[in-house]
Amino acid sequence: PYARNDLYQIGGNIASNLIASIGGEKTQSVFSYTLTDASGIIPNNQLQRHNISLRVTNKLSSRLTLDSKLDYMRQILDNQLAEGESSFNPNRQILTMPPNIQTSMVSKYEFVDAQGYTRQDYWLPGTTVGSNPYWAMERNLKNNTGSRVIAMTSLAYKFSDAIKVMARGSFDGDNF
Repeated sequence: PYARNDLYQIGGNIASNLIASIGGEKTQSVFSYTLTDASGIIPNNQLQRHNISLRVTNKLSSRLTLDSKLDYMRQILDNQLAEGESSFNPNRQILTMPPNIQTSMVSKYEFVDAQGYTRQDYWLPGTTVGSNPYWAMERNLKNNTGSRVIAMTSLAYKFSDAIKVMARGSFDGDNF
């Protein structure tokens, strides 16, 4: 049996969707909303994301068509994990922890030194590539909140079945 399972939790992901469309001969519209709630396998790792999308296609005449789309996304990501071999990645610290060290021995991951500074309690003091996995989970927090807007519009004019001219414009902006 794997002795590190007490460092992990069960992760999950729930997505709820709402889609509505309406249209006639000349205009079609589609609206969609998605709410994503997720929790990772590492404690404190949570994601909440809202996606809203609206698309309207309008046949202005027998030759002229306008197509517009607007997407908005807002997310709150708590404790985004570092990737790969980063010393801040708790998974790396869990998987490289010596097998003779029990997780109960490292669950007290910090102490206050004689100068009053909070320090990491680690079995290999002075290292630059390792850390206590609890320290990596509780003190190397990276929270990320932001929004993104993507807008697109196109106007197409059909001269014939063989020739069509289209003008397009788009915008992609975020504040992450």
